[in-house]
Amino acid sequence: MVLALSAGLAGSVSAQNLKAWRHGIIEAKSDAGILFMPGARDFAAKRGLKLELVQLKTDAIALKALLSGDLDS
Repeated sequence: MVLALSAGLAGSVSAQNLKAWRHGIIEAKSDAGILFMPGARDFAAKRGLKLELVQLKTDAIALKALLSGDLDS
């Protein structure tokens, strides 16, 4: 989802102009490396996002954080 949202932003963006995007994921297990890939090697930064991955214990907590506005996705 983050990739789809960031795909619309084109061009190289300086570090000062990055928009913060908080993305919640539910407690990453051993096979969840793919969830962290957009944050690696400045992939999100090249598309104008400062990606913050937030790990949450359960889906109920994630939903509450999303509804309260603490998370963007």
